Amino acid sequence: MNLKRGYFGGSFDPVHNGHLHLALELFEKHQLDEVFFCPTSQSPHKKHAPPHASKEHRRAMVTAAISPFPQFTLLDYELQKTSSCYTIETMRTLVEEDPKVDYFLLLGEDAAASFSTWKDVDELIKLAPPLVGSREKDFLADIKGATPALTKLLKKGWTPIPRLEISSTWVRARIKKGEYAGHLVPGKVWDYIQTHHLYAKS
Repeated sequence: MNLKRGYFGGSFDPVHNGHLHLALELFEKHQLDEVFFCPTSQSPHKKHAPPHASKEHRRAMVTAAISPFPQFTLLDYELQKTSSCYTIETMRTLVEEDPKVDYFLLLGEDAAASFSTWKDVDELIKLAPPLVGSREKDFLADIKGATPALTKLLKKGWTPIPRLEISSTWVRARIKKGEYAGHLVPGKVWDYIQTHHLYAKS
């Protein structure tokens, strides 16, 4: 029986409790064996807005955030690249390296809404079917341009989970205003942000 591995990509700028909540819920409900957290060097969909924290800081924050979870692993493949990296490129590499692993893409509602615009999405869903954590199935109404095959897979991968509405944008905004944000991120991440004065108003 193949190993079941979740793939969770994102800027993680910073990684927050919502990320961990989504990953843990999908991990448990789909009985995955492990989850790869893969911070991106630069999202191809956000070239106009590069990450606020450096690769090194985001790598360190993800490492700190997932340290209590032995089933979660940092994959810094994309951080090693100097240019934008598409998920399909990473997934092709992973599948080629270990074809005996069954991969699944872990998505929140926001990522699912734009999923149809991802590069080579038809190939991607064959390599790694999507699992979408969302309280309501009506998130599908917000997906534009999805093919019938993609819509069918998103419906199949829909997983009802409790809502935990936290965004990295909100975390950064609170810190920039000098407000407390330690309730939104893991304790070790909050300590790291404070130590390195990340996201503070310059």
